[in-house]
Amino acid sequence: MSNINNCIKCSISNCKHFDKSNYCKLNIIAVGGNSHCTECTGTECTSFELDK
Repeated sequence: MSNINNCIKCSISNCKHFDKSNYCKLNIIAVGGNSHCTECTGTECTSFELDK
């Protein structure tokens, strides 16, 4: 799972799956949030794992 996924951009540097080039290393991510979102701020990446 160390390959960079050029299809998933990310800027959350404290995520376990973050690559230093601003991409995600996962093959696929899950997005969750309020089911009645009207803006992107109501969503979140539920694949996030804190990099310890």
